[in-house]
Amino acid sequence: MKVKEVLKEGKDLLSEISDAPMLEAEVLLSYLLNLDRAALVARSDEEVDNAVKEKFISLIAKRADGVPLYYILGKKEFMGIEFFINESVLIPRQETETLVEEALKLIGNKAVSVLDVGTGSGCILLSFLYYNKKSRGIGIDISSGAIEVARKNAELLGLSERAKFKEADFRAFRIDERFDIVLSNPPYVRTDEVKQLKGEPEVALSGGKDGLDVYPQLAQFIAEVLKENGTFIVEVDYRSARKVKGIFESAGFRFVKFLKDLSGRNRFIEGVKFEGTKFEGAK
Repeated sequence: MKVKEVLKEGKDLLSEISDAPMLEAEVLLSYLLNLDRAALVARSDEEVDNAVKEKFISLIAKRADGVPLYYILGKKEFMGIEFFINESVLIPRQETETLVEEALKLIGNKAVSVLDVGTGSGCILLSFLYYNKKSRGIGIDISSGAIEVARKNAELLGLSERAKFKEADFRAFRIDERFDIVLSNPPYVRTDEVKQLKGEPEVALSGGKDGLDVYPQLAQFIAEVLKENGTFIVEVDYRSARKVKGIFESAGFRFVKFLKDLSGRNRFIEGVKFEGTKFEGAK
């Protein structure tokens, strides 16, 4: 069969599950042939080897069964960097790049210590360290599978000396070190919406009935591990952004503000721990 015929077969098989079945078919066949999509389209009249076609159809079948495309590919770009991923971690989202960009803008070229809470693939911490060559950091995650992925990404990017990863629930994590900046994309998806994100780990998604379960304890934890005059940035559901802002203000943080995502929604909360501030614990 020709490339265009194989792609049509893949598109037809994906038509009921994907909003962009041809695009996904092209991505998968490009992956197998080690071509970019433009080169694939240019070769639309060329024949496809039977072994490649069989592998392609098996990948299409996985996708049709609901396996997310990027888990099949085993990689996802974030901040212009390719990250290894699997089913143990969330698929990095473009919207989260704003969190890293803001952190890099705040810190500039200074050498700082960074803590990434709920690190997953390590994409937040590692992309920060990739662009800020002087800093170092620690990523923690409750999932042993996620920590394995993050460590592999650190090794692939040559960042293992500056990035350390620890398996830990932040609510029970104790460390003497204090950090200049704390970053986090915690679980904030509402319970009744988790099932819509098929295939991704529930532990990294579910934030309880209103999506707010993690934030009071997270605010308290950040207050403990952040240096005086240090900054935190956390990701939130835009629908709950005002409530999360209130949680961090109640905990004693100052200059708490919203940061917008690419759609102009309040997607992140940023604030500062000032010297002498009394932290009462979030309410």
